[in-house]
Amino acid sequence: MLGNNIILVMTRYPEPGKCKKRLAKHIGAKDAAEIHRRLAERTIQVCCAFRKESGAELVVLYSGGSRYLMENWLGMGTRLLRQKGAHLGERMKKAFDWAFGRGAKRAILVGTDCPELSEEVLLEGFSLLSQCDLVLGPARDGGYYLIGLRRPCSALFENISWGSSKVLDETIQKARAVGLSTRFTMALSDLDTMEDLLHFKVFITS
Repeated sequence: MLGNNIILVMTRYPEPGKCKKRLAKHIGAKDAAEIHRRLAERTIQVCCAFRKESGAELVVLYSGGSRYLMENWLGMGTRLLRQKGAHLGERMKKAFDWAFGRGAKRAILVGTDCPELSEEVLLEGFSLLSQCDLVLGPARDGGYYLIGLRRPCSALFENISWGSSKVLDETIQKARAVGLSTRFTMALSDLDTMEDLLHFKVFITS
């Protein structure tokens, strides 16, 4: 049985040609995969620190690679589950279903594209979930870097224009349609494009 709070981190094995494809067009597949690796490690480090302070459970849901490669990368102590589902929305839905099916009372899911994610943002997200049904962390590109729930809600992950600037607005509309009360954490930036990379210079490869 899981604790009351669980953090779900969705990522993929950093294989060249399989991640950060928009960046790869400009800097090459190898460097794009290296940036993905750094982003994922930073996100998981933040989540591990939060877990240590809060007692929340942490699970990394992965695609690509294999369990052996993931353990080699992140360490044997990392709790790993392979993502399930044909598309992003289905994979996110199944991640929440898994968490709530094992006793979680509040669950937050994050990706690994947001260099600005912090322990403070995670704490705010879980705190807001004691006051509402849904928490969203708006990304400045029109998506979201964080989504938190107190119970499963399939509608939030159906018929969404994934990868577009409409994701946040469409999710808010879905939440309103099914009567979910919604709160927001601070707006942060993802690192997806060459412009983003130039902004977050620390991630530029040598």
